[in-house]
Amino acid sequence: MNESEIFLKVIDSLNKDNTFVAYLNTIPLWVAAIGAVYFGWRQTQINKRMQELTDYVAISIVPMGPGTNLIKVMNVGRMNLYLKQYVIGANTEIFQNPLLIPAGTGENSNLLITLRLLQPVMPMRFYLLDELGEKYISTGQIIVEQQTVPISPRSTLQESGTAAPQPIQSVVLPDFKIWTFKTEKYKWII
Repeated sequence: MNESEIFLKVIDSLNKDNTFVAYLNTIPLWVAAIGAVYFGWRQTQINKRMQELTDYVAISIVPMGPGTNLIKVMNVGRMNLYLKQYVIGANTEIFQNPLLIPAGTGENSNLLITLRLLQPVMPMRFYLLDELGEKYISTGQIIVEQQTVPISPRSTLQESGTAAPQPIQSVVLPDFKIWTFKTEKYKWII
């Protein structure tokens, strides 16, 4: 008996025994099932990433202009945020009930903060919660520069009826340069 006759006998005996054929017929089903599980897992990963992109958290801090000690904290993300505490140099405040900074409401998506104690360089930290209860910290820095602004003097009338010249005065006002470094998830405890 040569090799081809042996092979034919083995195949013939396997064909008579339908279990081998049944196993061969299930291979495409197993491949399809494994492919479906992989596709489902991959789609779940894509959906999670898409949700992260749509539910991002971000704030922007801008000065209200020279001469004021006010800064505006704006929610530029897509989720409502709650401010629990801020630390800006020596200025700090903890809120018993966190303050809402709403998302997507344009000019109303902000809080105003008055800085009472000014230093030349003030690191800042904002402790935030999102609407799902996740905790975040936003860090940055404020540089306070002094800006001298001339003030026009009032003229006074002399006895002769002519205006007496007054010396030009100037006043020194704070001017803020603000950098927000990043906002990231952070398990803070207050």
